[in-house]
Amino acid sequence: MFKRFMYYITHGFNTTRHRLFIHHKDQKSQFIKLFSSIFIGSFIIGLSLICHYYLSVNNEQRYALHKEKITVELIKQTLAENLANMAADAKNFAFITQSLMALPQADNKTSLNRYFLQFIKNQSDYSQIRLLDKTGQELVRVNHQNNRYEIVKENALQDKSHRYYFQKSLQLAPGQVYISPLDQNMEEGQVEQPTTPTIRLSAPVYHQGQVLGVIVLNYPALPLIKQLLRLSPYFLNQLYIVNNEATAIIQPLNQTDVNADSKLLLNQEIKSNQEIKPNQLSFIDINGAKNAFKFDTKNTPPKPIQALIRQHKKGHLANSDAYLTLASSLAPDNSHWHVVSSFSKRYFTQIRTAFFQQYWVFYALLYLFMVLVCCYRSINQNRQQKYAQQRAYEQQFRQILEQIKLLAVSLNHKGGVVFCNDLFIQRMGYQKEQIIGQSWVDLFIPTELKEQVTIALQQTLEQGQNQTSFKDVIQDKSGQIHLVTWTSTFLKKAPRTQDKLNNEQLGVLTFVGEDITQQAQTQAQLQQLNHAVEQSQNSIMITDLNGKIIYVNPTFCEVTAYQEEEVLGKSPKFLQSGELKQDDYQAMWQALLRGHEWRGELHNKRKDGSLFWERAVISPVKDVDGKNLYYVGVKQDISHEKQLAQALENETKKTLQHEKLAAIGKVVSMIAHDLRNPLSSIKMVLQIYQRKNQDELCQISLQQVAYMEAILADLLTYSKPEKQQAQWLDFNKFVNQVLMSQERLANENKVSIELNLAPNLPTLFADPTKLKQALQNILTNAIQAASSCQQQRQKKVRIESHLLLLNGPIYELEETLIDQVRDSNLTRLGITRQGQGKQAYLMLSIFNTGIPIDNSLIKKAFEPFFTTKASGTGLGLAIVKRILDLHEGLIKIRPINQQNDINLRGTQVCIALPTQMTQVHLPNSKQEEYEQVTHM
Repeated sequence: MFKRFMYYITHGFNTTRHRLFIHHKDQKSQFIKLFSSIFIGSFIIGLSLICHYYLSVNNEQRYALHKEKITVELIKQTLAENLANMAADAKNFAFITQSLMALPQADNKTSLNRYFLQFIKNQSDYSQIRLLDKTGQELVRVNHQNNRYEIVKENALQDKSHRYYFQKSLQLAPGQVYISPLDQNMEEGQVEQPTTPTIRLSAPVYHQGQVLGVIVLNYPALPLIKQLLRLSPYFLNQLYIVNNEATAIIQPLNQTDVNADSKLLLNQEIKSNQEIKPNQLSFIDINGAKNAFKFDTKNTPPKPIQALIRQHKKGHLANSDAYLTLASSLAPDNSHWHVVSSFSKRYFTQIRTAFFQQYWVFYALLYLFMVLVCCYRSINQNRQQKYAQQRAYEQQFRQILEQIKLLAVSLNHKGGVVFCNDLFIQRMGYQKEQIIGQSWVDLFIPTELKEQVTIALQQTLEQGQNQTSFKDVIQDKSGQIHLVTWTSTFLKKAPRTQDKLNNEQLGVLTFVGEDITQQAQTQAQLQQLNHAVEQSQNSIMITDLNGKIIYVNPTFCEVTAYQEEEVLGKSPKFLQSGELKQDDYQAMWQALLRGHEWRGELHNKRKDGSLFWERAVISPVKDVDGKNLYYVGVKQDISHEKQLAQALENETKKTLQHEKLAAIGKVVSMIAHDLRNPLSSIKMVLQIYQRKNQDELCQISLQQVAYMEAILADLLTYSKPEKQQAQWLDFNKFVNQVLMSQERLANENKVSIELNLAPNLPTLFADPTKLKQALQNILTNAIQAASSCQQQRQKKVRIESHLLLLNGPIYELEETLIDQVRDSNLTRLGITRQGQGKQAYLMLSIFNTGIPIDNSLIKKAFEPFFTTKASGTGLGLAIVKRILDLHEGLIKIRPINQQNDINLRGTQVCIALPTQMTQVHLPNSKQEEYEQVTHM
């Protein structure tokens, strides 16, 4: 960075002049920029015009089609409602007429005329009501025209037998009506002039199953057409009302030029039909405007409409000139009525024309404004560029010094300050006028260094050499010392008088540097912290947010036996011993992810496999925003504390046990002393009596006395154990001797014993008498339990022996140890301690196929006086536990319940005895490592 800066200072002046000359001559480039700006602006305006046009016209088109669809639906609903009302009137009228015709001949015609006249006055929507007899001759007719009501005289009544509505009505059943198509009214066989659009409704009049006549109602459709045209949009071209018999065509005449100038839809087909006779009608709307329309009829609709009706589509484009919109409904006489609206596509052309007429002036002015803006911008840029180029030489030096965010100072050949940037002024605490013109040494160099700096500065000015990097100290206005790393550049030629920067003469020696005071302090603090961490007696580990190790201190390496390069980049999971639950680790991570500190104890594993305890405090290190950056763990090895705590717990248990036994011993001694003498006398008497008389009751009494003596012996043995008299024993031979003493009991209970002893086992240093008593108690219980098996061939006791070579003493027989010994698994299971040798244990497994022991009874089994048998003192296993504790051995009882193999279902008792007893034991952990060694 410093080299690039000094390059600009020494070589930038000629480059600036050269660029200034080039920009003055580059007029062609300015024209290209102006043309490009106008082109881009034109493109944007054109694109905006196209988008505006498309959105506006497209919205108008969609609105027209949507409005046409809604209008057709409204027309259909209006037509359907009117037809339903008229059909109801016809049915009611036919029913009442039937009742009146049942009157005597002289009265019914008068009643009919009176009723017809009253009905047409009440229902003024109808222009004519007629009653035809079954031959088609009018019997009664009442006319309504211009609010005048007239009963037609008998001589003016007409014959309507030839009309289609009469013929169709005769075919109707009672209660049915016939609705004619929207048609022109006929009088005396001629179309009524002016044209009167009419819908006829007829219904047969029955009496006792015979047709008496036909009721005909003439409905003038002009009010209905007015209502339909009011609903239709202004751009409607033609409206078709189609039913199964005919088609009515309604065409507005006084609409916009859309209809006046466009071709009428299907005009050629309409003109080719000779039955159509155009008639012009008009009405006055609610606004007082006159609306004219043409009304025509034809037998069949045009082909495009027929196709539309067959396809039953809506919004279907019939041809290139118009849109057709269809809506259908079912009339009360079960005939289908279709409403088809047609409007010309020329309406869309008018929309497009109107758009251009409305917006062409706006877009023309916008384009002109864009051209003017581009021209003004180009001229202004050219002017600013020339101005900037003129000032480039004057400001380049200052801009470099101000923008590099470094301290910058220029000195003249006398050592006076001629320039300093704003950053330097801010750091020193002076005003600019207090610095310019002052001596560098006098103002900024500490007193004790002034002489040395003056000599060095004078040498630099005389030699004219650049210094790449050097450190120096300066003091600010308050006297605070700053450490700065400088780079100096020397200008070999003195600047000319015209080379000025804002009226400040350029110096011959320029210093550019960085204030590293804070960095030096931070570095010193980091160095102190690093020394503290490196020399800490606690293990310190730092991980990233993903749990990867990024730092460990030497204590960590000493405790775990791992080297730093072995653990960097790895997850601390390799330290886990497997004893802690995964829930504990998950709770720790959840606390850390929430930004909280976690405290707890960890049971970890060293590189050599040995286990150790640590008390850990793990905390997240956060940034200024409170986000986690990494995690720091400080851990203390508390294995020795754990050992002492375990030893203290064991000694406490032993003390409590001894106190308990002492109390029991006093009571037992008293009881045994008071009972032994009477029992001896009783036994002596029974033996003398037994010699003289062979009595079975006497034999039973002797057995009970022996049983009581055994109980007293157990009590005395448990309460006052004899001193240990240990000697070296051959373990396998000793087990065989104990087994021989139990063969009689096994035979009596029909239990087979399987013996599988490992050969070449080392000798055992133990008390043979006490150990024999312990094994006999265990074997007795095993034989008695196996005898409870229901299958005779499955009554078994299996005895196995093994040699365990451990890395240290064990304090509890774990099930994993027993299973792996049984499965002959030779994998490493123990903990290796430095300076601690191997320790040999002899393990004996006694398994019976009786009912598996309940897990809830295992802890109680070694308690004194606890038994599940009908007879016994409950001291057998308690004595076993005391004897094994005396030999520093362990015992474990567990149920075996393999459902698919009856030979693996029962209870297993395992004992482990050290081959040589020690005096002091400090446990390492609840579960120690071990190795199984089998001697072949």
